[in-house]
Amino acid sequence: MTDPFPEEVDEALWDEACRRADAIRGFLMRRSGKVAAGDMALLAAELEVSRATAFRLIKLFRNGGTVMSLVERKPGRPDGSRVLDDKREEIIRTTINRYYLNKNRPGISQLVRDVQTGCVSAGLKPPHRRTIETRLEDIDLTKRAKRRGETEIVKRTTAVPGMLAASRPLQIVQVDHTKADIFVVDEETRLPIGRPWLTLAMDVCSRMVTGFYLTMEAPSRLSTGLCLLHSVFDKSPWLREREITEPWPVAGLPETLHVDNGSDFRSRAFKRGCEDAGIAIDWRPPGEPRFGGHIERLIGTQMGKLHLLPGTTFSNAQELGEYDSKRHSALTLRELERYIALDIVGTYHQSIHSSLGRPPIAVWREHEGEIPLRLPQDRMRFWPTFLPEQERHTAANRDPSLWTALLVGSPKC
Repeated sequence: MTDPFPEEVDEALWDEACRRADAIRGFLMRRSGKVAAGDMALLAAELEVSRATAFRLIKLFRNGGTVMSLVERKPGRPDGSRVLDDKREEIIRTTINRYYLNKNRPGISQLVRDVQTGCVSAGLKPPHRRTIETRLEDIDLTKRAKRRGETEIVKRTTAVPGMLAASRPLQIVQVDHTKADIFVVDEETRLPIGRPWLTLAMDVCSRMVTGFYLTMEAPSRLSTGLCLLHSVFDKSPWLREREITEPWPVAGLPETLHVDNGSDFRSRAFKRGCEDAGIAIDWRPPGEPRFGGHIERLIGTQMGKLHLLPGTTFSNAQELGEYDSKRHSALTLRELERYIALDIVGTYHQSIHSSLGRPPIAVWREHEGEIPLRLPQDRMRFWPTFLPEQERHTAANRDPSLWTALLVGSPKC
């Protein structure tokens, strides 16, 4: 069984884990090398735990890098329950509707201050910022953008009616790139190394994510090919390597790839790679981002989840405020990859989709027996066909682990 997600955690446990994460993050930033006994005693006192427990919490935080790694597991309360009282829930809901969802576009920091002021005025303990952010994530992205007058987001996330539809899984798969709204750190030094790029593939019929690839390099034929590699083949070895037990049943070659007009999708190597695998290509009309509304909406949802993590850049400078994204960054690329994968298979696939009225995995399962499973005959040949010959040799010589990824189904991170 996978770990619960933030929205599934008891409110009191989540707030306490946030407090502990802030204390430990500050402690680690102020000290390097061997920790003195006196310093550890001070941290233990701040956390209100024993020194042994303080050592254990530091280890958990270093390994996990997220608030979730510090959530205390207590029996007796069912997963998914929320224990925030009705009065505070009502204050959050009213404040979001009245002050946040309007054309003035206030930032999240202002929303948090308004909610906390409302709670204090009512004689109630203010909820943690992350609790308020989680309630925002419950609101449909397009609905939120319409209320706030964010026309570009509405345009990107609204599919053109009658222009892009699929009657069966893998009939049309959309692929797109985005720069993630978060800084990641080096695995050894734990210093920030930049914002990674995410390449996502999504089945239009079921809205299932068919695969993704996370890298520090800008979008290229390489990242597109590795995303398709992850998309097409069985993901069981990839999931086991990351200790993820939720199912991800998607596999098989798509009939058509729906992509934008980026250079990596217009290259001769990409066209020939698709032709070689029997995949048709459908390019979006230039200047019409709405034709990619399905995948853009999914990307917006995924970026919204990253806004709950340390090191987030949020979606704009107004929401960022005085938050120092680089200083607060804590996750490595591999840790972020696992977080994204857990959110996809554990939350997104299992939640009711507003357009489908059902969870994506339910739609996939319904048609599973009807899907003609087409797989490349030669796994070692499939991915390199999307690269020019020179790039194939360069990629293999520069990073042999990419070839290992072909065999074990694990994109290199």
